[in-house]
Amino acid sequence: MGWPFLTWQQYVADVAGEIEEDTGTYYYSTVVITVQRQAGKTTLDAAAGIQNAMLGKNRRVWYTAQTGQHASAKWREMVDDFFLQSPIGCLGNPSYSNGAQSLRFLTGSTLSPHPPTEDSLHSKQSDRNTIDEYWAFDALQAQHLRGAIVPTTTTRRKLTGHRPQLWIMSTEGTGESEALNELLKSLRAHVPDRVAFFDWGIPHDVQIPDADEPEEVGKFLDTCYHYHPGAGRLFEREDMDGFLADLGLPEFTRAYGNRRTGAVSRVIPEADWLRAGTADPAPPDLPMCLGAAVGKDGTDSTITATWALPDGRKLTEVIKHAIGTSWVLDDLEVLSQTFDAHAVIDSAGPSADLYEKAVKSEHIKLIDMTIKQYTGACSAVYSGIVHLDKDGAKLPPTWLHRPHQALNDAADTAAKRSTGDGAWAWGRRASTGSISAIEAATLSSFGVDNLPEKIGMQLF
Repeated sequence: MGWPFLTWQQYVADVAGEIEEDTGTYYYSTVVITVQRQAGKTTLDAAAGIQNAMLGKNRRVWYTAQTGQHASAKWREMVDDFFLQSPIGCLGNPSYSNGAQSLRFLTGSTLSPHPPTEDSLHSKQSDRNTIDEYWAFDALQAQHLRGAIVPTTTTRRKLTGHRPQLWIMSTEGTGESEALNELLKSLRAHVPDRVAFFDWGIPHDVQIPDADEPEEVGKFLDTCYHYHPGAGRLFEREDMDGFLADLGLPEFTRAYGNRRTGAVSRVIPEADWLRAGTADPAPPDLPMCLGAAVGKDGTDSTITATWALPDGRKLTEVIKHAIGTSWVLDDLEVLSQTFDAHAVIDSAGPSADLYEKAVKSEHIKLIDMTIKQYTGACSAVYSGIVHLDKDGAKLPPTWLHRPHQALNDAADTAAKRSTGDGAWAWGRRASTGSISAIEAATLSSFGVDNLPEKIGMQLF
């Protein structure tokens, strides 16, 4: 592809690509990799997927992750930043059409993303499948996804002469990562004959320090750096301090130590949250945007409004929080018309169905948002609450909220999840309760910064 693998990548590629002498096909049918963030697993998977696709004519290689949106974003990274920049970039043509994204090679083979649903591969064929970020799936989701993949591979070995492969890749998860936790428990006890299992991370006897003991935390960072397979090649030791500051110790331990986390400590300090509270209502006629979010498993939903104050601060208020989801669309339509307001809804996750209905509504004006923009919005809300100067001294908050029990509860239980490259987002599964209120607040805060420019009357 034009550049060498890291040592760990080469090792995985060599083992996973072993050929059985008697049959001339892959020995392993399943490859399971658990490795820290920032190690280069996307590069490894892209190279292995492209190599598999180019083994012959009309081969089918598929990639999925925790959501269809994540899968599409990672696929574009593989195509734009990896394949098209390589010496063999002329051997394939990408299609970026929604619902038909595919990198088609001159041999007729394809590398495509798909959402992690049980019907996404219906009537399809596959020679290689990757399930990335396996920690995000519960047991039932994983069962349905793997059940969807198996039928697509049934006849491929006879047809192509190569054994199909399933690659499962992930960083360690939380106590709620049912599918990954059960898989690792099983593989750490016994690895079946046709499974290649790779397990990186800090040793299990390494103690996690208290966050308020700087010297011990420094030693812990040294240990995480030492055991990270990308250390010194993809980042330096000094970068670890920044990763820790962004993620907090529990999420850092999971992401860069590859150690499962259990109970999640509070991310937004209570004192900072209380300081950001205000009883003052928003002045009239200020720019405003609505946000709507559905809690995990659809248990609850929240609609918020955020105003841009004249001094540059933001003020967020919960308009409504209630059980279930059936009420949200109607209320959002009424609010949108009453206040002539735009709205932001996450197009993935629990809010995906609400988003699709809102798109079709004549009464809701949506502002779209990418994954990258959402992670930036999460960071902006956090830094607006925990507002520090360049020396780390506390400053008055720039993100204010009118107290509401649902918003207070969400701030109390919200956890971070790493999205790669040091970025993070609110983590529904890692959080100990519903965080729909803080999610909606983040969406409306993003929206008020990205309102379409109003065009006044033009005279000709």
